[in-house]
Amino acid sequence: MHDYFFHINNKPQSIDTDKKIFVAIRKADNDVANMELLSKIMSALKLSLELDCHIFEVENEVHISSQIKGYDKVLIFGIEPSTLGLNMPYLPYKINYLEGRTLIFSHALSELKVDDKKKSVLWKALQVMFGLVKT
Repeated sequence: MHDYFFHINNKPQSIDTDKKIFVAIRKADNDVANMELLSKIMSALKLSLELDCHIFEVENEVHISSQIKGYDKVLIFGIEPSTLGLNMPYLPYKINYLEGRTLIFSHALSELKVDDKKKSVLWKALQVMFGLVKT
């Protein structure tokens, strides 16, 4: 008997294995100026936004646990952990660990764009996260 109401896909969610970093941003922040800032951040880390990052736009509450599988590094801009279904405190610019992944929460790209102090603190955290400096 074939069930026409429920289709269960037994295939695992495909993971873009060519991408190294999962980047969650607010949907409202996906504009040219903010993407230029994000591209500059990645370039400073010797990475390419287009080649190395999977951009995940967040507009409403979502559980990202399944989306971040396959990524070692996760950057989250302007989104509270609870909005992403994560049970952890919001500690911006602190390195967090979740199921073998390294996460950094940051203020939104639109805030970073106009605040050099926040950019500086983020840069220091990213240098540690990516092994560019020793702690």
